[in-house]
Amino acid sequence: MSEPRLEVNDALGRRIVTIEKVPFLIGRRVGSDLHLPSAEVSRDHAEIIGADDAYVLNDRGSRYGAFVNDQEVTKQALAHGDRIRLGRSGGAEIVFLAQGADKPTERAAPPWSRKYVNWRPYSNRCGP
Repeated sequence: MSEPRLEVNDALGRRIVTIEKVPFLIGRRVGSDLHLPSAEVSRDHAEIIGADDAYVLNDRGSRYGAFVNDQEVTKQALAHGDRIRLGRSGGAEIVFLAQGADKPTERAAPPWSRKYVNWRPYSNRCGP
């Protein structure tokens, strides 16, 4: 079985980061296990720790908070596919991938990327 991973999409690009040790530090500090350069991410924002054969996201007293599946948390057990956001608007899109999950999660395309099926060009005619 593979180790748990984080699928990260941020200003540095899309990447998969393996959680090789606990605690796994996440923050703006360059020495963090997961470095996120966003202004809304504290230097020592959060950590992932091991507890009872599970992984837990622990907010380390950050200024703008930690969110799992859009719910603000201080300590939250993680399950496969959980979306993690650090800060109000989030400087990164992070998805937790549990052990044994071989592929990154598939997400639907955002609504602004969908093509309009019944789109008609605007007419320059004025009046009826």
